[in-house]
Amino acid sequence: MQYSEFVGGPAMLQDFEGGGLDVGFIQSTPLIFAQAAGQPITAVAGWASAGSAYALVSAPGVRSIRSWADLKGKRVAYQQGTALESALLEGLESAGLDLSDITTVNVPATQIAAALQGGSADVGIEVEPLLSAYLQANPSAHVIAHPAAITEKAGFLIAASSALSTASRSSAIADYITRLIKAYAYLKTHPKLIIHTVYEGQYGVTPVRAAAISAAVGPTSFFELPGAMLAPQQNLANLYLASGSIPSKIVVGKEFNPRFNSLVSSAQGS
Repeated sequence: MQYSEFVGGPAMLQDFEGGGLDVGFIQSTPLIFAQAAGQPITAVAGWASAGSAYALVSAPGVRSIRSWADLKGKRVAYQQGTALESALLEGLESAGLDLSDITTVNVPATQIAAALQGGSADVGIEVEPLLSAYLQANPSAHVIAHPAAITEKAGFLIAASSALSTASRSSAIADYITRLIKAYAYLKTHPKLIIHTVYEGQYGVTPVRAAAISAAVGPTSFFELPGAMLAPQQNLANLYLASGSIPSKIVVGKEFNPRFNSLVSSAQGS
């Protein structure tokens, strides 16, 4: 198996479009955009963390914004077409607002901290461990709110229809899903591996903050598709339609392929 790295789901979807990928990891938003664009891609496995890794965070020194409702008229940094945007849309909805009520600052997820530090945004949507790295470097910034929807906690393994229609590739995907479930199960019983290797080693977060991230995000569990994702995913798709990000209403049930549900249930129970 060969791996390729992408910064966000939109870039990955482009490679799927060109036939360069068989499977990939995305979250709720790119899955909606893939369906809206008619791409032959479906989610074949899904998982969710107990807590959320996303947060609405202030620019350094900004203290006047205390809730989603305070975003009206403010500049908000996030990356369009990613889970950062879904967190924003759902947060705005909870306060009776929408994108027309704010000034959007569309930047790559890795550049949100720079946008906040440089003064081009009042607040931003950040994700761990980038969130903790930003707060560690900017002690006068603060977390304003956390999204609560499962759409911000869930991840998916997606597969191209061409791969699923080939017996050998479909078998390889089934094997990969089994290994993925076992890997998450191992990490659940060895949380310090992520704390030391990723949060501390890769992102330079302090040991105390790294442990706090692990506790906040919590353990990950796999679920059957579409399962509990169906209603919140449809609501998110409707929000994207209302914002003009997708051209027409979609029925999100078509995004999920349940063919590996029994395998997921068996592997997670073993």
